[in-house]
Amino acid sequence: MKRLATLVLAAGFSVSSLLALGQSASATPFSDVPANHWAYQAIQSLAADGLVEGYPDGKFKGDRPLTRYEMAVLVARVIAKLQANGAGYASKADLDKLQKLIDALKDELDSLGVRVTNLEDALDALDKRTKFAQSIQLHGTIGDNNSNRQRYVIPQTITHAGIDPFVAVFLTSPSNNSALEQTGPGNLIRFEDRLNFIYTINENLTVSLPIHIMNFQFGGEFTPNAKYSIQPDVVVKIAKAGAFTNIYLRDGQLDDLKSSRVGLTYRAPDATQQGPGYENPVQPYEKGFEIGGVLSGLTEFQFSWTRMDQSLINTQTNVADPNGEFAQNNYFFTVTRPQTSYFQPGAPGSPTGALRIDTFTANGGNISSVYLSRKAQIGTVYISAVNGTPCSSAALTPAGGACPIAANAWYYIDQTNQVVFTTPLPAGTVVQIAYVGLTYNNNDQYQRYHANARINQKIKGLPGAEVGVSVSRIFDFADLSNSQGFNFYQSAPNGNAAGNGLGVVSDTVFGLDAQLPLWFITLGGDKTQHPVLFAEGAYSKYTPDFYNTPAVTDSAGVVGLRLKLYQATATLQYQAVGPNFLDGGPLRYFGNSPSTFQFWRGNFFPQFFGFANNLAINTTFDRAVGTTTRTNAGLTYIYPVFNPFVASGPQYFSAFAPNSQGFTLNATVPLKVGDLPFSVNVLGQHLSELTPNGFGQLAYGPGFASGQKLTLDKFNGGVTFGVPVFGTKASVNLSAETELLSRNDKTAYAYVPFNPNAGGPDAAAGAAATTYYASGATPVLFYPNYINERHTTYNAGASLPLTKDLVLAGAYSTQTYHGSYGTTFGQNIAQRKDQYQATLTYNIPKTTSSVSALFRNQKYTDNVLPTYNFNQNREDLNFTIRF
Repeated sequence: MKRLATLVLAAGFSVSSLLALGQSASATPFSDVPANHWAYQAIQSLAADGLVEGYPDGKFKGDRPLTRYEMAVLVARVIAKLQANGAGYASKADLDKLQKLIDALKDELDSLGVRVTNLEDALDALDKRTKFAQSIQLHGTIGDNNSNRQRYVIPQTITHAGIDPFVAVFLTSPSNNSALEQTGPGNLIRFEDRLNFIYTINENLTVSLPIHIMNFQFGGEFTPNAKYSIQPDVVVKIAKAGAFTNIYLRDGQLDDLKSSRVGLTYRAPDATQQGPGYENPVQPYEKGFEIGGVLSGLTEFQFSWTRMDQSLINTQTNVADPNGEFAQNNYFFTVTRPQTSYFQPGAPGSPTGALRIDTFTANGGNISSVYLSRKAQIGTVYISAVNGTPCSSAALTPAGGACPIAANAWYYIDQTNQVVFTTPLPAGTVVQIAYVGLTYNNNDQYQRYHANARINQKIKGLPGAEVGVSVSRIFDFADLSNSQGFNFYQSAPNGNAAGNGLGVVSDTVFGLDAQLPLWFITLGGDKTQHPVLFAEGAYSKYTPDFYNTPAVTDSAGVVGLRLKLYQATATLQYQAVGPNFLDGGPLRYFGNSPSTFQFWRGNFFPQFFGFANNLAINTTFDRAVGTTTRTNAGLTYIYPVFNPFVASGPQYFSAFAPNSQGFTLNATVPLKVGDLPFSVNVLGQHLSELTPNGFGQLAYGPGFASGQKLTLDKFNGGVTFGVPVFGTKASVNLSAETELLSRNDKTAYAYVPFNPNAGGPDAAAGAAATTYYASGATPVLFYPNYINERHTTYNAGASLPLTKDLVLAGAYSTQTYHGSYGTTFGQNIAQRKDQYQATLTYNIPKTTSSVSALFRNQKYTDNVLPTYNFNQNREDLNFTIRF
């Protein structure tokens, strides 16, 4: 109803000119205002609001000027309307104009008895609300994904027995081959929303409340399950406080942590580690507190403190995900062990080993129920004596045993740890209840904390020159308490603390980094472009079990040069990372190590590099010894092999893998052929181990150690360009990559088929080999440290705008693995992994929203053991809103 104040914009105009500003109403009572009059609807509205009444003869008389008194009456009615409806009934500008009329008509309003003293308060309140509303902003992204996965072929071993679940996660992994991001078949509904409420208190102070909402829903047709996670944050930003500028304080999810210069000392989690294409997050953002800013315009600083859940990789095949995200088991997903659980300290019952016995006496009244003094293990509770008469302990059930309390006259409630008597025991009764007692530990997992600091100092007078210091400290703390009322804040766990069975981790990393433009060198005639020398060194001190294992120290270093010549850029760097250098928490499992990977004892998860198999060597063994191991699913199998020069893991925070040294060259060159611009990227890398760490030593023990270093040679090339098509331009990208992993160690060892479930040589095959060798026969030889494997990848993609808002894109990726790994000189790896992808995206006009439909087909083909072949379709529908 903002028209109320516009009625009094000018006292000198006729009423008819003012009425033109009105709005429609249902009827007009004035006989001199015909229905076809241009002001008819305005007069209707004003009459309906009770602001104009006309004259006693029923006429409006809108063709004559208002008197001051008539104007005052009109203003008084407007004031009454505002006071009845509140200041929000009109705009601030209208109220300001009304105030001017009130001042001009003060005498007439006084004679009418109009009191306007509270109007100024209303104006002030409205002004404050207006400023508050103008200070609030809301930004965010709403993302929704519905994914359906169908698998047409279930991988089997050569004897059609069950497949090792560890192998299955690699077969079903996305095109990046990360086993930590695989997802099972079925429907997956997920949305990930980020909302940010921003309130500008003044030009120097801003408070924002970022909220991250995630939903996962996974299951088949009849088993939908869901988890919702809402993470509200608080961010306070101060533009300037003395010598400090751009100060920020954040409490909540820390998704803006700063990495060290090249990520050697600390690589902050980012979007690329959260799981591509709505897969599973590998390294979730930390949650805690952070403060940062700039001092004197030259010193950037950031400090964060977080409590981290100890992330483990689930290898339990018959235990549901402890996170509770999904009802069914999810093998090889990143999970968190429950922070609170029951544990039994040693033998059943009391610390001395006997069953725990609680005594209760009915003093002053009947006993209907009793609560046990310690949490009981269900199935172990029984009444051991009543009034001194012992009861049989042969049957631990309410119906068992000769007891003064009748059979089935009591029961135990596990949730409340309570024994209930169906008939209350009379006063004076003494009852004893025996059970296996569990100690309840409120925090039996060691708490893990992460302190992170980064200072980067710009050098005044040397543009581009910087020096940085980084510290990353991860440690576990035994802050434990149990149901007995004791609290433990100690430097080491005592006998009453459960712990987690994995040891207390302590890892401290210090790093120093710098960059220096070589201003005395110019390239390409551009005096503003200089080569930049950069370097970072780091030192770590790590132990997986602080109380029992001494810490191991090691160092790492990276040095490099960045160049720019015209529009071409290049980076050349050398790395040397010690074998014991570690930044983060160690790789650990929620369950036992996978049978085909239990040889790995590293603190990180290496890069998947295809599947090897032992079919050829087992065939040779069978022909010589006379066994049938080649058709034994437990002895002839495929197993994942790995590239240890790439490190990852839920809590691995360095961009470089331990035990590596070598050079990496990366260059980007823009070209133009005719009117077509091209962008060419090339990468070359040669790395080797600092200390030999052969597969044979890892898999079979120290007796199979190698003295030769493993090497990795990698070359990658790609080109991106546009192609005119049907009056528009299609974007095309092509790339190819080849990696060679090699160790030319041809040391031969006598072969006995390995049994991964037993973790050693197969007993039956070993006995047959012993008999065979006793006859003087030549042993069957294998080469556990010989590696000569090549991984080749080809990618092609194109994007074509069909209309202004509709885009069609397609992509194809094929990977092949060939060579030998750990058994023979001949080929025992021959696989191919293909992915086809098509995407149709509609960008909704005049909005930042889009809808995209995506189809993917993933295939795996094994040319040695074809029964492992795998096929999966995936259809996704994505909806995105940005505002």
